[in-house]
Amino acid sequence: MSNPLYPIQAESYMKPVFNKKNTLVIPISKRLEKLAKNYELKNIWYRLNPVNENKFFIDYKNKY
Repeated sequence: MSNPLYPIQAESYMKPVFNKKNTLVIPISKRLEKLAKNYELKNIWYRLNPVNENKFFIDYKNKY
């Protein structure tokens, strides 16, 4: 997603919450961490996705 503050109608309510000093944002990918930094969020703690992607993955061959 290009904007973490979706839906657009709620952005005016959500943005102040994300910018509080006591709000901790935990992105689970480098892409989300970069996006959070672009929005100048104060407390960002990067953490890898806790899901084992070797066990839980999308089998594109059999999905369709």
